[in-house]
Amino acid sequence: MAGNTRGRAFLLAPDARAVDVDVEPLDATTWRLSVVAEDLTPVVAYLLTGSKGALLVDPGSSVTWPSMLGALKQLREDLDIRWVFGHSSDPAALGALPLIEAALGPQVMIVTGPEMLPAVSHYGTRLPVQVLEPGAILDIGDRRLVAEHRQGDSLLCFLRDTHSGATFGAGARSAEGYHLPGRLEAVRADLEHVLLTTLAPIALEGRALGALAPVGRVTAVRVYLQDQGTWFELGGRAGLRGKAVAALPPPTDLTMRVELVDPTPTVIDLRFSPQCGQAVTDPDVQRMFDSLRRPMATTLRRILSMRESIMTTSRLRADMLRDPLTGVGNRRALEGWTARDRFAALMIDLDRFKTINDEAGHSTGDSVLRLVAEVISSQIRSNDLVVRYGGDEFLLLLDGADAEVAAMVAHRIHASVGALEPVARGDVGRISVSIGGASGSGLLDDVITQADAALYEAKANGRDMVCMYEGEAAVPPVPVESPADVQEL
Repeated sequence: MAGNTRGRAFLLAPDARAVDVDVEPLDATTWRLSVVAEDLTPVVAYLLTGSKGALLVDPGSSVTWPSMLGALKQLREDLDIRWVFGHSSDPAALGALPLIEAALGPQVMIVTGPEMLPAVSHYGTRLPVQVLEPGAILDIGDRRLVAEHRQGDSLLCFLRDTHSGATFGAGARSAEGYHLPGRLEAVRADLEHVLLTTLAPIALEGRALGALAPVGRVTAVRVYLQDQGTWFELGGRAGLRGKAVAALPPPTDLTMRVELVDPTPTVIDLRFSPQCGQAVTDPDVQRMFDSLRRPMATTLRRILSMRESIMTTSRLRADMLRDPLTGVGNRRALEGWTARDRFAALMIDLDRFKTINDEAGHSTGDSVLRLVAEVISSQIRSNDLVVRYGGDEFLLLLDGADAEVAAMVAHRIHASVGALEPVARGDVGRISVSIGGASGSGLLDDVITQADAALYEAKANGRDMVCMYEGEAAVPPVPVESPADVQEL
């Protein structure tokens, strides 16, 4: 079966209706057959061949079948079609079933989805039926196809090639699509399904590249969305939340840019390989993307809804782990602290905080707590964790820190809190903290207990100092006058 065969069959159906069949090879084992008849819905069929036989997707109606069969025989007289698949039970897709047995023989098997089986039975065919549940595999030899179902106005069933990612069973398209050359309409059909239902909501990268193979090799797909004046690149690790970019990158000579303004400014860049420069400037290719603007805008609304849901969930999750007064973590945030080979814990307690509340008021006390939280947060790295552990207590976990490093950080925090400017802390006198620290590699609760014991020792010895847990006792360490910056550790 020649991979470059291209032919046209122009026959008359039994009702004298003119039927035009356009046969287009997509690759060496796949053909697309576009069947157009006056006053009838266009039929888009696919022929896929494998070592076990051939699969015919959407054979069409009884009116178009004779022309379809003539076109198939022009491809190969001894064509061995073993499976017939319909994306729906609509007559435009499977109306030819009563004629297929006589034309192709009793060895042909009908492949359909479970929900469509009752409707398919109405065609009265005696051919055996293979029911494909969602996710089931159809193996035709040398290629495997997975069944996918989609619920729209009616249930639709599709087959996706597990190797190339191409989908078959998209069914008849609107007449608008047939103004494009056949190869571009095939791309349009695949792109509309893959890009808008698979690529955008999930990865926005790479999944739809195979659909553009008939036009030219696409090396990347980039999707940018504007939200409150900032452009975000969607996809990758950032997912639908996106990664903020300073500005849109200018398109190159090998980039085709599709811009949407409804419902929100969006840019889709398709970057072609250097060998496909002509495809980028092909007006028919540009028309193909222009014809997708409306379905892309419709899907974009769904993506925006999904993105907003993700963002809201992310904010709610972050709020669940954050202390609303100070902005640092709460005790629930400790659940995300995984086991470390080495870490340190610092228990930090505001000295005489009750006196501040009683004499200066709770509003001032809240301000002092926020100031101390800012001081602690300014001394940590991204892989450390600070939480408000109690009313006037903070817990700082230092990833990878030993007792010496923990002591350095503790002294830095102790000195920074004591140096707070009077104007910044109100009329509450000098602010001080007591700090207890411990390091280890065991259970988090064990190290926290040791740091708490060191804090108790610091408060028992007069407050306003740092104590580190050593062995079974907590002792004040030697003051460090110029501790190394923890950011460099």
